Parts: sequence; structure tokens; C-alpha cells
Amino acid sequence: MARGLLVTAALCGILLSVGGCGEKRAGPREAGGHGPAPARDAKPDIAGFLEVPFGATREQVIARLGPPRQEVGWEELGTLLVYPPRTLFAQEAEPDLVVHPHEGLVQGEYQVRVSDFAGSCETVYRQLAAAVIARYPRIEPKQTRRQDGGGPFCDAVLEGRASAVTLLADPANGATVRVILQPGRPVIYVTYVSAAGQRLTDARADRELRKNF
Repeated sequence: MARGLLVTAALCGILLSVGGCGEKRAGPREAGGHGPAPARDAKPDIAGFLEVPFGATREQVIARLGPPRQEVGWEELGTLLVYPPRTLFAQEAEPDLVVHPHEGLVQGEYQVRVSDFAGSCETVYRQLAAAVIARYPRIEPKQTRRQDGGGPFCDAVLEGRASAVTLLADPANGATVRVILQPGRPVIYVTYVSAAGQRLTDARADRELRKNF
């Protein structure tokens, strides 16, 4: 079960096209995994998840959202808090939050389980992407889409031949939001990551590269 920061780390192949997973690119509108360099004295737009601010402690998250239905230790990344599903665009969406012992809340995520994935994944993806873009109108989105071979796009996603990512990177604090169709997974991810969370993800990915390659 791919959850939390591991989902972001697993997307290196997709996100390299938008500068993710530690790739360095110049320019003030850089929209990669690190996000743009934080702008001084600017108020951030992407400041947390479910009205819980990035950096919040486990106790503060629970005070705001109530007890999770599941709590899992997640290696060096901290604690994963899983909450009951909600409904987004008539689809079941399970929220979870990753709380690091020192950095606090570093990621929040919806896993949206599309009831008819093959028939409507693209429609639901566009609805979610449009909602995120409307929520943060001051941030320019970066959208990528890939499909190898022909046939319906959602079938290609299920077969591992297609993907799509909508990325918003906040220039004020380096936080990001991604709406993700990941190859081979019948789920749409909506992932909020703080700058600290991205650093943890990149550090983990670097360790894996050094270990295995």
C-alpha cells in the first residue's frame, strides 16, 4: 500500500519532467519537487491540509480532526494518521496525514478511489485538478500528461502506460500540491507537501539511489 511520502518518492519517473525528485532547474517559476525558492515576506497560499497548518504536531492534528481510525509508524518519516473516507465529486476519498517527529505535519493526502476507473478516471482527475487550481488562483499550475501507445487513456493508466500530474508550487514557502494519476494504480492522489516534507522525500530517494545503484 503506497501512502504518504512514499507516494511522492515513487513518482520520480513522472515528476522529472516537471523538475521533481531533486532535479535542479533555474528560474523564478520553477515548479519541481523542491518547489520554487521561498519568497521573503510573502504570505503562503499552500499552508497545510484540511485546515491543519504544516508543522503541526500529532497532538495538534488530532485536536483539529479528532482521533484517526488508524495510526501507523512510518519508518524515519514519522507517523501516518489515516482518517475515515470523505466524498469528493461523488467518489470515496480517504485522507491521511504524515507527521514527522521534528518537522510536524509534512504531508496530507487524499486517495480518491474512482468507482468506475476505466470509464471516468480522466473526468474525475480533471474535476480534482480544476478544484485545486481554483483554490489557489495566484499559483500557476504545471500540467503534464503521458501515454505510451493507443487506446483509452484510463485503460492505459491501469496498464501502466499512462500518467498525469497537475502541480502547483507555492513561491512563498516551497510547499506543493499535486493531483496525480500514477501508472498502474486505480487511485487518484491529491497530495499536499511542505518544503520540509519534500526535503525528507528527496533525502530518502537519495539514500535509496546510493544504496541500490
